[in-house]
Amino acid sequence: MSGTRENVFFYNSSLQLQSGIQGNYTSKIFDAGETVSWKNISWNGNSGFSFNRKILNPAYAEDEFGIDITSNINVSDGTTTWERVEVQSWNDSLSSGEIESVTGFCEIDFIDAGAEIGFQVSRNNGSTWDGEVCVPTAAAFSTFSCDLKNNFGVDTLDEINNLRMRCTFPTAAQNDFYSTDLVFVEVNYSISSETNFSVRSCDDSSCLGESWTDVNDSGYENLSLINILYHLVIL
Repeated sequence: MSGTRENVFFYNSSLQLQSGIQGNYTSKIFDAGETVSWKNISWNGNSGFSFNRKILNPAYAEDEFGIDITSNINVSDGTTTWERVEVQSWNDSLSSGEIESVTGFCEIDFIDAGAEIGFQVSRNNGSTWDGEVCVPTAAAFSTFSCDLKNNFGVDTLDEINNLRMRCTFPTAAQNDFYSTDLVFVEVNYSISSETNFSVRSCDDSSCLGESWTDVNDSGYENLSLINILYHLVIL
């Protein structure tokens, strides 16, 4: 199909997104060959959802004493021990989407097997913290995870963008044996994809100077493009 495409392609006679959530197709200019009235236009279009996954890594984190440990928990090194890791900011955030799941991860290097790890979250810059949840016991060198959406109700863009998360050690007597190597959050979300359709009519072969007109996006539109030679379609 002739025309210009941005992040879209044709497959089985239909136009589809190549990647991401947005694309554009501008058709060729259709020459009627004489002065005509364009009466209607029709097409088949389907809107849906794109499903996405994003990993948030710490932009700033500190231990229980307020010491910056960001570089240590971004790279698994197994050399430093903390009782608690508090992530205050992330290297990325979400600007749109419907939240499907939010999962926190703490990778722990144990000297002592059978240790425990807990999770806490704060929505108000650390003024208050929810109680510990997801407190499993596991063997050495384990990655612990916690469903932050179901356990803490972290399910909005604002909460994710302002999320603070702690990885804690509920068994105080064993604190000296732990090393936290990696902390991150995985967010799965969906974004709706909608089709927007516009047309413009022209009195010259280059179709210059005329404005686009938004039309019904459902698949059929009566037009009032009268006494002109050309029209151009964008999807």
